[in-house]
Amino acid sequence: MKVKAILIVLTLTLLITPINVAHNIYPFASDDENSRNEVPYGQDADKYDTNERLSAPPSIYDLMDRDGNGIADGLDWRIKSLNASRKSAEEVEVIIQPDPGALQLLNKHLQKYGIRILRKFHIMPAIHAKMRLNSIESIARLPIVRRIDPNVEVQALLNTSLPVIGVPPLWMNYGLNGTGQTIAILDTGIWSDHPDFYFPDGRSKIIAWYDLVNFNPTPYDDNGHGTAVAGAAAGTGLGSMNASRGTSLLIRGPAYGANIVAVKVLDKYGTGTLASVILGIQWVVDHKDDYNITVINLSLGTRGPSDGKDALSKAANSAVDAGVIVVAAAGNFGPEPYTLGSPAAAEKVIAVGAVERSMSIVSWSSRGPTLDDRYKPDICAVGVSVIAPSLPYLKYPEIQWWIYRAVSGTSIAAPQIAGAIVLLKESHPDWTLEMLKAAMLTRAVPMEGGVNNAYGYGVVNASNALYGPAPALTVYTWSFIGNKPTFAEAVASAPRNPNPYVLINGKWFAPNSLIDIKWDNVTHLATSININENGSFAVNITIPRSNWGIHYISIWNSTGFITQYRYVILRPTLMFSASDLFQTTMDFARPGVTVWAKGYHYDPNGTITIKWDNATVLADDVPIDSEGMLKTDVTIPLNATTGLHYISIWNGTEFITQREFHVVEATPVSGIINENTTWTRYGSPYILTGDLLL
Repeated sequence: MKVKAILIVLTLTLLITPINVAHNIYPFASDDENSRNEVPYGQDADKYDTNERLSAPPSIYDLMDRDGNGIADGLDWRIKSLNASRKSAEEVEVIIQPDPGALQLLNKHLQKYGIRILRKFHIMPAIHAKMRLNSIESIARLPIVRRIDPNVEVQALLNTSLPVIGVPPLWMNYGLNGTGQTIAILDTGIWSDHPDFYFPDGRSKIIAWYDLVNFNPTPYDDNGHGTAVAGAAAGTGLGSMNASRGTSLLIRGPAYGANIVAVKVLDKYGTGTLASVILGIQWVVDHKDDYNITVINLSLGTRGPSDGKDALSKAANSAVDAGVIVVAAAGNFGPEPYTLGSPAAAEKVIAVGAVERSMSIVSWSSRGPTLDDRYKPDICAVGVSVIAPSLPYLKYPEIQWWIYRAVSGTSIAAPQIAGAIVLLKESHPDWTLEMLKAAMLTRAVPMEGGVNNAYGYGVVNASNALYGPAPALTVYTWSFIGNKPTFAEAVASAPRNPNPYVLINGKWFAPNSLIDIKWDNVTHLATSININENGSFAVNITIPRSNWGIHYISIWNSTGFITQYRYVILRPTLMFSASDLFQTTMDFARPGVTVWAKGYHYDPNGTITIKWDNATVLADDVPIDSEGMLKTDVTIPLNATTGLHYISIWNGTEFITQREFHVVEATPVSGIINENTTWTRYGSPYILTGDLLL
């Protein structure tokens, strides 16, 4: 029997323009001027329709375990969608996370089941294995197993860009260039002969190299992505200083005095796997003290979204715990929400989005939130037409000397942040990793009123970051079991009823001072809160009943406004389906057809009214369950005209929400229209033919 193996693509985000890539499998960015689509971000947080997003079958790249069965949803869906014979024949590579301290016991269980173990990780407890699909559920049910992720594929996602992010003053006014620090670049490799990877005295900047793809002992780059990323972080610019090379610009990275450790985790096509990147992170952590590694740069990531609890995210968090800052490209899958994957979704990683030089967000820059609804990305840098080192144009002898290229993507934005962090560390060697990260984020130029899922904290300002962290808030929303708040999640959103109960944490405030907390800068939530000697505070607050949409929790002292944090009151959702199972959603039907309506975030245990075109009542006194979910059937009016209409939800005289609904003509494929006639929307927007049962 032929065994079919699944290799899940961790889109090691070639988050910059593909350079000399023969097979541009996932075009995360482009150097085509017409492909940029400079439309600023316009997806308001209060328009996120989480429940509708979850109604569709998950992608194999979907790295979240929503039902808590220990299997990532994309892999779980794959298992459930196959019949028994196919599950017994098909194999898949997975990464299994056990409970802490249970790695050896898991190893014994896997051997008992005859499962092939490919490798064990020590940066975080996990085993990379290959197993048949029909064995996965059994392994997931073991008490010691926390989660099983597919070994998805990953992909590789300065000149005029650096003044935008405040780097030149650090060079000129403070003499900072990263001397003595080291940046680890996990990517497609590095072209070690590029002039930008040498110091003026002739020494190579590349002090260590490790190849996890072809195990070549000599540095090389068979793609070009890694060369560009390394140069954007720490290139010296020596190759651009000679006018004969075609430029009069000084093209160098923020940390041009720093050393480079290059680890090849992506192949010549810019792709790799979760396992290869985890091994690369593990190697860097094992050697961080040997090479004084300050930062790991990961301009790569998965194609699908993540909740930040997958194996790669856990490895990245472990690297931070071990004392290395991790910077990751957010991805080039915007502008829709929930388009940010792993490892950018990891809680402790600095996820970087891309902006124009005007500081406007680029349409393709991936947006948060994460699948568990945390704000991401963390910060943004310039990611459009950044000049960076490239491989030589060997096919064109007349321009062999041109070894730079304009590239775009979050892949080229991330290393600028990595380089800027190295400058901060050089200036303040006594700062902790938490302080370095906080200084970079809280001193950013805020965009769109505060922390959000497009810009994060804003656009980096490296010069301001030298002053240290600015006062900052983190808001956690409590979840209840019964009537008791049981656990708080770093989620700054909630339905308006019951009134959200939140934990507000503040850091980096003036020690031993007093502050007030306000809602929308007007309503006092708390007064005279004490800041402790460490500049921190924590307080639980009940949010007042408010309109749906974006609001602000702000901090004030006796002299005025200090800072604020955005909080979203979730607008109730609404979707339709042909059956109460909601396996698919729909937005059309013929007159007289009964469809099912479902929505979330309504007032628990209340009632609502459903109207047609905001006038005709389709259903009255419809009950909402104790979790705030609406589910009922409604019938499209027999006299409804063909075309666009609206189905709306009302609470008495208060409008709640509405969705478009199309009424279509009934044209059966053949025969007489009866209760067995089947339909599908086809051709004309309002003609039904075919075989969708309504």
